[in-house]
Amino acid sequence: MKKHVFFWKVLVGVLPFLFLGAACDSTSDDPAPYLRISKGNEAIALSAEGSSQTIGIETNTTEWVVTVSAEGKDWCTVKKEGENLVISVVKNEGVSDRSAKVTVSVQNIVVTITVTQSGTTPFLQIDEKDRVLQPFEISGGTAEVNILTNIPLGELVVALSDATATWCEPKIENGKLTIYVGENIREESRTVDVIITSNRIPAEQQKITVTQFGKGYTLQIAEDSRTLHFEVTGGIKIVKVTTNIPAADWSFASVTADWYDIVKGDNQLTITVKPNSGWDERTAEITLKSDKLPEVQPKIVVTQAAVIPVLEIEGALLRNVSYTGNNEIVVATTNIPVEDLTIQYNPNSEWYHFLPISDGKLAFGVDAISTDEEIMRTVAITITSPKHLSNAAPLVITFTQRGIPGLQVDVAEKDIAAGGETFPVNVTAKNIPAGEWIFTSNNEDTWYHITKSDNQLNIQVDENTSMVKRTVVLTLSSSDLPTGTGPTITVSQAGAPALLKIDGEEVTRSLAYAAGSEIVATTNIPLEDLNISYNNESTSSWCSAAIVEGKLKINVTPNTAVGAEQRSVEIKITSDHLPDTTLTINLTQAIPTLGIALDAATQEFDAAGDSKEVAINTNIPNENWTFSPSVEGNWYHVAKGDKQLTIQVDANTSLEARTVVLTLSSSDFSGVSPTITINQAGGTDPTPTPVLELAGSNTREFEAAGGSEIVATTNIPFEYLNISYVYDQASSGWCSAEIVEGELKINVTPNDDAGAAPRSVEITITSDRLPGTTRTITVTQAIPSVQPPIVQWTVAKLGNTLPSDAVSALYKLVGGKIEIKGLGKFESAKQSFTFAYREVTDDFVITARLDSYDYNANASSGVIGLLFTTPDFSTVANTAKPSLVYGGVGIASAKDNPITYIAQHRLQADGTRSSSGLTAPKTGAGEGGVYFKLKKQNGKYEASYSLNGNIEGNYGDPKVTTFAGLPAKLYVGLVVSSGDGSKLATALFSDIRVDGVLQSFENVVE
Repeated sequence: MKKHVFFWKVLVGVLPFLFLGAACDSTSDDPAPYLRISKGNEAIALSAEGSSQTIGIETNTTEWVVTVSAEGKDWCTVKKEGENLVISVVKNEGVSDRSAKVTVSVQNIVVTITVTQSGTTPFLQIDEKDRVLQPFEISGGTAEVNILTNIPLGELVVALSDATATWCEPKIENGKLTIYVGENIREESRTVDVIITSNRIPAEQQKITVTQFGKGYTLQIAEDSRTLHFEVTGGIKIVKVTTNIPAADWSFASVTADWYDIVKGDNQLTITVKPNSGWDERTAEITLKSDKLPEVQPKIVVTQAAVIPVLEIEGALLRNVSYTGNNEIVVATTNIPVEDLTIQYNPNSEWYHFLPISDGKLAFGVDAISTDEEIMRTVAITITSPKHLSNAAPLVITFTQRGIPGLQVDVAEKDIAAGGETFPVNVTAKNIPAGEWIFTSNNEDTWYHITKSDNQLNIQVDENTSMVKRTVVLTLSSSDLPTGTGPTITVSQAGAPALLKIDGEEVTRSLAYAAGSEIVATTNIPLEDLNISYNNESTSSWCSAAIVEGKLKINVTPNTAVGAEQRSVEIKITSDHLPDTTLTINLTQAIPTLGIALDAATQEFDAAGDSKEVAINTNIPNENWTFSPSVEGNWYHVAKGDKQLTIQVDANTSLEARTVVLTLSSSDFSGVSPTITINQAGGTDPTPTPVLELAGSNTREFEAAGGSEIVATTNIPFEYLNISYVYDQASSGWCSAEIVEGELKINVTPNDDAGAAPRSVEITITSDRLPGTTRTITVTQAIPSVQPPIVQWTVAKLGNTLPSDAVSALYKLVGGKIEIKGLGKFESAKQSFTFAYREVTDDFVITARLDSYDYNANASSGVIGLLFTTPDFSTVANTAKPSLVYGGVGIASAKDNPITYIAQHRLQADGTRSSSGLTAPKTGAGEGGVYFKLKKQNGKYEASYSLNGNIEGNYGDPKVTTFAGLPAKLYVGLVVSSGDGSKLATALFSDIRVDGVLQSFENVVE
């Protein structure tokens, strides 16, 4: 069994708790912490819009911390959520990617995550009003243009369409584009484009047209305004006119037309175009002119698109039309006049007709068919428009119409004998496509099977073994039928003749004593129609009948009552359905037997030992009977087999005979308990050789409470030993000897009378069978020690995972020792453990010996040791972050790691738990055993341990920690946890002392 001595857990609440070295994390009790993330999460990329990503942290501690590098402080945030890390970024308004480092660490372990956020998609725009600036006067000037962009302005490239136009100087200043224009001393006006680009989006550029008047007149329009195109729906466009001619001195001319309007404004023309309903594109030309500048007449060409012809299919190309006809079947959507459509029919007929176009819908009507004769007619309609869609593929729509549909069957009713039959039903379908009909039944029975083909149903009916007639109705249907449903087929099958016969040749049946059943007959008669009689009235209490799948079954209850006897019954079965038939069945039921043959009830073995098999006379299953010995011993071994016991007896090295009685029993046979007596003879001279050897020291010390100790081994019968006692005072008779299984035992009575004094006796042992051999043993017994003060101790179970049974199941007193059981983890969201504690005030020293421990073969870690804590804890289940103030010392152990002696504490609520290894004692392990010590004095606490008793010089150097603001009242005591929520750890403590005073556990509360 794997054992450790691991230390502690605290208090009483499933609260936050606590502790223990690396062995008490929120996820593991491993002493050495670990921290890691998956390889794929070492670098993450987040979108520009702002998002979050959750990263799992693999660790055995809750004490890990996380930080963000300086370059990410303003846009990257981190948050711990249990065992996960959530990294979030705000929206990146810039176009450049940005990165930061997120560092996760615990103690000397560091994990770095690189976070990269992409930049926003770059854009570059200017207001529409700034695309053509108001012309500059000849004196020049400046103009400011707002640039709409998320690209850093320093990355923008500003250039002129004419590099020689030195009179125009664009500059980006104060977050804007400022255009400087110098004086124009020439007669002519001048124009240049300012072009703004970026390497981030080289395909996109913004252009600003800059014009400056000269000393002469100017009348011009922008290059991109000289041709204006309008869609078929029309619209409004404004053309800027660059001129220094007074508005009254310039004008425009165009051909008069009703499809457009022109309005002259302040240095602009507003052109409004109406929707075009024609099939042809239309064009107009507008000329600007002025008498002050007759040689310059800029022109504007206005074009408008024509109507686009539409001829689109609506619905399926293949249409099945009901025999009732249809007054309107829409086949297409079009804006083409009917006179421009070409419609062809194949074949031509009078049962369909074209309908006038309404709301752009092209439709046809189909007449009804009034005959139920087999008929199907089809027409293919081809629609084209050579005038408007000369290159388009024609639309071809096909109508198919059938006559009045109908379904008929050649078998409407069919009577079938009980033996079953297979027969066809021919189905005639008129004006229904082949196979486009179905059948349904009025029940889901499995006694009939139907196979469907296009024009037939093949019906197979199984044999009917029941007496009951059965019927199924099949209904044929089709979606083409006017009502949906068609003819029905009723199949009726007669019931079988009544049947009642014995199963097998035997009319006598024997059943075992246990509950059981026996099939006795085959029948198709319902149970209620059977007359079942028993030849005695009491039979009904243990024997009954039932029918299961055509079998008559007799059920019996167990025959195991005390004093039970074999029972029998004669069962007669008749039925009115078979008046001349009577079945008679004789049924017997045994009783359990458990016995041993007389000649096997006593088994004799000689001193050399042997192995024998003893047959057990029983009809009880092997697992339902057992045996128990009259005395426990290791000299005999019994193995149970099938109706037998194998008894092996070891050699008897004693001179005394020995006996054990095996008692057989079974819960199936109360009150019966046969026995097997096993006798083994003792050894005789000269074999075995007489033996009388001391077992251990010849000086034995007993406490005042008395007790027993084995002092020697011998094979000499007690009556052949000479034992003398020499007492040191008048008190005598308090010491006696006996032999138990070859061992000489000394028994000492309690020495607790009033005024009792220490006492001793010298015991001398000789035997005539060992002449010249003398064994002397000195026995001393102390008086009662001063009883330790009785202080109230409390044992509490804490946490989410501890067993639901009473606290008392988690501890027990063993003499002056206390055994404590616990399970769960420290410093965990499911923290749980067992805590035995008492109250102390101000400073204290507590020491305790750890006698043994057992982690119950747990592969995880657990804690065992001493603990003090503030009293503000709770036993209520808790999942919060551990926050209790405490200090402790103990042993931590984790999977694949050796045990570690540690000190651990939390100095303030919601503070960080601290854990560290302890300095090893200079004195190595000895008979004094392992001791823990906690000492609190003047706001400090010391934690240390000894490997050789509670001796000051044997403790290692203590770990000293300073607390601030501890309350005067504290709880101090013993704590046990297993490190596993399903396995209990056990620890045995003794010599528990507070301030040097041995503690009593006579006053323990839960």
